[in-house]
Amino acid sequence: MAPDRIAVRSAITAHLETAISSGGWAIVTWVAAVALMRFTGADSTTWMIGLVGLTPLLMIPIYPILGMAVASRRRLMSVAAIVLALAHLAWTLPEWRAASAAPIPSRNDVTITVVTSNVFLGNPDVTDLGRELLGLDPDVIVIQELTPWQVRLFADAGLMGEYPYQILMPQRDATGSGMMSRLPFVDAGFRDVGGSMMPVATIDDHGVLVDVIGVHIQAPVFESARRAWADQLRALADMVSGAQRPLILAGDFNATLQHDNLRAIDRAGSYDALLTRGMGWVSTWPRGRLYPPILRLDHIFATDDTVAVDAGVGTGTGSDHRPIWAEFIVGTTGAS
Repeated sequence: MAPDRIAVRSAITAHLETAISSGGWAIVTWVAAVALMRFTGADSTTWMIGLVGLTPLLMIPIYPILGMAVASRRRLMSVAAIVLALAHLAWTLPEWRAASAAPIPSRNDVTITVVTSNVFLGNPDVTDLGRELLGLDPDVIVIQELTPWQVRLFADAGLMGEYPYQILMPQRDATGSGMMSRLPFVDAGFRDVGGSMMPVATIDDHGVLVDVIGVHIQAPVFESARRAWADQLRALADMVSGAQRPLILAGDFNATLQHDNLRAIDRAGSYDALLTRGMGWVSTWPRGRLYPPILRLDHIFATDDTVAVDAGVGTGTGSDHRPIWAEFIVGTTGAS
């Protein structure tokens, strides 16, 4: 081969190796930044909260980089990629775990099934969604983004007659909410939780009292909302730690299990029912797009004096959220 051709080929190879190395380190740096935010629980800006929530997806590029680095014997890059891949696995594999063993409720057990649905204030199919919720046959329904016209349509779907115990605060914006129950309320109303009014009820479940909170956390889309988001999640953790009886929190938390502020609710003495039942990987938002839901913003937490025996996810006709439900044995110790 002519010397000039060898020189050209060598130059192309050198430039290609430089480009691959630079691109690889750029991806490593990006993934490392995401990992650092996840590790520190960064929530000082709205975009940090968003990136932390997307940690399971945003760190995936580290795996092809790891393969490339190993194949090309780039030791330093390989070590960095291995560390980041292990961090990604440590943070995401727990959401893919198998369901823990759950008892089958006996005739003597007191059980309660709760469904939560962010129905979406502009939902054009709320009657169909009402029928869907009715078909899930829960004891308690918790609703977010409830509007006055939706209340009328839910009545047409049969919800109001089937669930006679109700606390409703419909609004013309996304702050409306409500709770409906087949079981009687001992006490019920709306409580200010970190600046948002949320339905709170003590339910008499065949002689066992159960507290249920319908959660709708402020979406952290601007600075004041970001502060409210953090305050409300902390307030819920305080309510869990101070619970005097079985407590269930169900709703749209606008946070994922990657957010430390949400995991604080677990650390306070509760557990995520869907995670316990092996459904931590289920995503609920955004529904109705050209792509499938990518985040689970909807959760049902319960204190450790309950046992989650079943859980699932619905369709969410017309909404941008999929409803979720969970069945519990209440008044029992030794949950997950």
